[in-house]
Amino acid sequence: MTTLIGISFGGVSPGTLATGSNNGSRIENCTVRRAIFGIYSAGQAATPNTGTVITRNDLSALTTDRIRRVGIVAFNDNGVQITENSIGGIDSADSADVVGIGVGTFNGIDATTVISGGVSNALVTRNRINGVSNLTATFSAAGIAVAGGTL
Repeated sequence: MTTLIGISFGGVSPGTLATGSNNGSRIENCTVRRAIFGIYSAGQAATPNTGTVITRNDLSALTTDRIRRVGIVAFNDNGVQITENSIGGIDSADSADVVGIGVGTFNGIDATTVISGGVSNALVTRNRINGVSNLTATFSAAGIAVAGGTL
């Protein structure tokens, strides 16, 4: 069985924006498997998350245990730190882009329109991304996708 999101900091329903902000959230030393989105963090444009730390997590697996579409995504966040995570084995035949780490974006990476989630002062470093692919001819794959925006 595959779940929508392995770990979610956002609104009341997984995959939605927070109604306020989630400040000082920390996700460390977790193993995430069998999810469409591995780790999801999203504040509001007016009240972004601050101080989010996503570090030393394992989101690498194969076959039915793999992450299906996006390893880590952060929206509407000021000062997010995404460091030393291991991400791999992500592949999909769905009609959507596939991304290892999405900072401010994870969808529409092959379009000319910038889709942003207002991320500023981000630190993305020392992550290992091994194997991100889209199995369709019409959608893209990216190890790290970034779209800026003002907060």
